[in-house]
Amino acid sequence: MEPTPAGARPGFIITALVVMTGLFLGGLLALWVLWSATWWAVDKLVDFVPPAWEDQLGKQALAEMDNHGIEDPVLRSAVAEIARRLVAELPKETPYKFTLTPIWKEEANAFALPGGSMIVTSGLLAEAESPDEVAGVLGHEIGHVIHRHGFRAIVREAGMSLLLALVFGDDGTLGSIAKGGQKLVSLSFSREHELESDRVGIKLSYEAGFRPKAMGDFFRRQSEEAKLDPTMERALAFLSTHPANADRLAQIEAIAEKLPPRARSDFKAPATWSEIRAKARQIPAAYVEHDKPKDGDKDE
Repeated sequence: MEPTPAGARPGFIITALVVMTGLFLGGLLALWVLWSATWWAVDKLVDFVPPAWEDQLGKQALAEMDNHGIEDPVLRSAVAEIARRLVAELPKETPYKFTLTPIWKEEANAFALPGGSMIVTSGLLAEAESPDEVAGVLGHEIGHVIHRHGFRAIVREAGMSLLLALVFGDDGTLGSIAKGGQKLVSLSFSREHELESDRVGIKLSYEAGFRPKAMGDFFRRQSEEAKLDPTMERALAFLSTHPANADRLAQIEAIAEKLPPRARSDFKAPATWSEIRAKARQIPAAYVEHDKPKDGDKDE
């Protein structure tokens, strides 16, 4: 066998590098396609999961959370009636049974667990300038539930193990996921999911007789307060789970402006809204102390 001429070596090396690079990139592409196909399949499987299974997971997670429920009848009555009016506008075939739990917490927040368990904090009631703003935020959370955004996010984190646990009734796996109840409420949603839930919130608010633009007002105000004071924990807590980017605010504004005039809701709170906000600020001292960051919390 004759040796390769010296002049041919550079060309041979370049060709080999091109081939190796092509194989490497091809491998990465194949892995990406496989990964995408796997998550596409898992996402499609979620559509066939009975809502009752979501409800089971959501209730377990809610039971594991360290919340201080509000017993004040005025606050409970006000938010319950807002939620009732929103849910009444859902199609009758909606498979979810929504429940709302108001809790004492200074942070302004609201979130929904899979299956329809929703939580609203006293901080959000204190920050909201009208029941219309509360309606918009709760309508947004209802949107996450009916489109199964939270459940999809959980499945993406837990993988097939969650679906298998639901199919075969593995309470151990369900229990371990539910124990991260507080983590479940901080799951991040995609931009598309947030926009989709905003559309639901606007529609429900409008049909229930609340001012549909109010949701955007609340989101924008929280965003502006966080910019003015980067240490404002109330606003930052809300924005961490409800990022108010320009696209979302623009969509809310555009949809609300196109809606024809509609009669206002005959919603009557059991007290003036300013009184409700004042009540919501009166968090029991024991709960304030309990919720203070403990040593080591920042390291978790």
